[in-house]
Amino acid sequence: MNGIRKLSINLASRPTRNRRFFRLAGLALVLLAALSAWLGLGSFLGYKSAQSEAAARTSRLESVRVDQDRLRAEREAETLQLRARLKDKVAIVNQALTLKGFSWVEFFGLLEEALPASSYISSMAPVSSVDGRLEVRFKVVSPGLGDTLELVQRLAAAVGRTPLVQSETRSGGQTVSEITLTYERIH
Repeated sequence: MNGIRKLSINLASRPTRNRRFFRLAGLALVLLAALSAWLGLGSFLGYKSAQSEAAARTSRLESVRVDQDRLRAEREAETLQLRARLKDKVAIVNQALTLKGFSWVEFFGLLEEALPASSYISSMAPVSSVDGRLEVRFKVVSPGLGDTLELVQRLAAAVGRTPLVQSETRSGGQTVSEITLTYERIH
């Protein structure tokens, strides 16, 4: 009231002090440290568990990959063996497919247009077929060499290559010519 402070003098040998705040703050710090340790330990154990699961999954996947690599190597070896064993059969089938894909109608139409009216084909045999190109050997019977020459010129104009005349023989007043023609279908 009058502005003078009253002095509080404690003459006890062990004076009582108010330590409640300090104890409460210390207890809060201990609880906070325990909570942090508990959360940290839980996170650590969860991480270790996830890490061990990932390692187990990785080892399983690695063993599966090794098995698949082994199976792939076995299949490749089997494929190579089959390829080597069936090489000839595959070549025959491929040749048959190539011949089947070849347009014989177009080829015979070309021969018919090029063949002179007085000549005819007595025999024909395909010699080889590679990549859509066909080599055919045939015998043409003509009254003379002029008709054979005309046929060769027409075939050269139609095909783009000169056919190869293998042989010419005279038989019964007619000329028999053996001709080899390489025909490639123009797309």
